[in-house]
Amino acid sequence: MRIADAATVTSARIEGLRRDIEAGRANALDAFWEAVAAEGAPLVEAIPDIDDEVLVTFVWRGSSETNSVRVCNDDILAGTPRDSAMARLGYTDVWHKTYRLPADVRFEYVFALNDPELSGEKPWSWQEKAAALVVDPLNPRRYLIPDDGEHPEWNDFWGPWSTWTKREQSLAELPAAPQQPWVVERSDVPKGRIDKHVFESAIPANRRVVYVYTPARYEAQSEPSGLLVLSDAWAYRAMIPTPTILDNLIAEGSVPPLVAVLVDHPTLDLRMKELSFEPQGRAFVSFLTGVLLPWLHAHYRVTSDPARSIVGGASDGGDTAARIAFEYPGLFGNVLSQSGTFGRPSPADDSEPEWFARHVASSPALAIRFYLDAGSMETGADVGGTSILESNRHLRMTLLEKGHEVLHVEFSGGHQPVCWQGTIRDALVWLTAARS
Repeated sequence: MRIADAATVTSARIEGLRRDIEAGRANALDAFWEAVAAEGAPLVEAIPDIDDEVLVTFVWRGSSETNSVRVCNDDILAGTPRDSAMARLGYTDVWHKTYRLPADVRFEYVFALNDPELSGEKPWSWQEKAAALVVDPLNPRRYLIPDDGEHPEWNDFWGPWSTWTKREQSLAELPAAPQQPWVVERSDVPKGRIDKHVFESAIPANRRVVYVYTPARYEAQSEPSGLLVLSDAWAYRAMIPTPTILDNLIAEGSVPPLVAVLVDHPTLDLRMKELSFEPQGRAFVSFLTGVLLPWLHAHYRVTSDPARSIVGGASDGGDTAARIAFEYPGLFGNVLSQSGTFGRPSPADDSEPEWFARHVASSPALAIRFYLDAGSMETGADVGGTSILESNRHLRMTLLEKGHEVLHVEFSGGHQPVCWQGTIRDALVWLTAARS
């Protein structure tokens, strides 16, 4: 589900403050802000007799210059901009908005202060809208999207979306949100190595960077390491800290040693085309299977066994990974798809959505295992008109009917790396587990 307008949801904390102010209780407002500063925001309140949901109240301390405030995260807090506008409590400096949310959800958010979209002033650009975004000063938890030093133009990658135009965001982790201890570097864990390689490729005709992670003690290993190939190198280096995650999982014995190959896309526009059915997508697949993998096997001790080789990605990268494995089962016997966009129609411009599921249904079963995840709030119509949540559910059933091994996970959240950095652990543990 996605959370729509929550105008009818009432916070007991805010209502209690309202009553205190109306009753003329001195210092009620100061006491409220002192309590918020001490416990942090957003405010979380239990719902009587309901364990799996909570009330979440976002608050902002306004000034004489505050005309409007709204909460921004279009993937979780759905609806129009006006739906997410915060209300002012009387003539006080308290601006507030309450939602009823799953108790285990995790997401990023920012505030839009004096949002030009709410003011009705036209025209406005997304750059102007982005300038109005601020983090929650009452929430010490942050999620940072680093600048991409390889491609500075990618720093505007999330520009058209309301939340990700802000490099630093506030992080909401509700009480039952699953822990993610493996995303943090540990001083007692041996670190792997990351090598940067530049490819001047004729197919496709471009220059790209590929990062190769080798695990700690790689040089001392006698057996070739397992293989993990991921698209969107920037996302899997920075937003989903895959090298750190692998360090921790390998050190604790949750996964065997893996060589991870993080494949860059030269530009944002080319990324969209490479992870698609367009001709550039075919060229990208040819590069990965015909250029990169042979080079990798010539320069690194890495397995050639498809049962120990994983291809993966997030969003369009998840769908692309599944198509690569299905076309080259002799190279990859495992697919790692995080919120894969499986609603896409066929490469022949067919208007019918979910081409890959239909392709699986009409093809012989292959020795490929699939890890699929999707957020419980990824219910908006995707390309092809089917939501990511529904298309992943449909693909799961199709794969199982054909006899494939499938692990299907539905996490509490949306289309966000802060969720994927948690679920990638489930994927790696399951895909690398020994099979009898």
